[in-house]
Amino acid sequence: SAEDKQKEKELRQREAALAKEKETLRLEHERLRLLSQVNRIMLRSRNSIVNTTCYLQEQNKAREEEKQMRAALQHQYQDQLDTLKVAFEGAQDQYYPRSNDRCIQMSLNCFIL
Repeated sequence: SAEDKQKEKELRQREAALAKEKETLRLEHERLRLLSQVNRIMLRSRNSIVNTTCYLQEQNKAREEEKQMRAALQHQYQDQLDTLKVAFEGAQDQYYPRSNDRCIQMSLNCFIL
């Protein structure tokens, strides 16, 4: 009958609307899942960048401290070398004539090395 056909047509339309809504919900769920993945990746990247930045800052600080220590040691070494040179020259004046300056300087250089 015409009434049955009308009901069947309405039922098919509702089924189609439900199928369309189901697909829309599925797509929205997939979109949210992908957004969640992107957010996790971005958070990991941000944390990685922060960690790398902290690591590089620590490395730069350590390099600067090492540079300062080397400069201090170089200065200390130079002071000790100057003191040794003065003492050696004093001993040289006492025991050797001035004509042996070149020989004494070479001996001092060998002693230092």
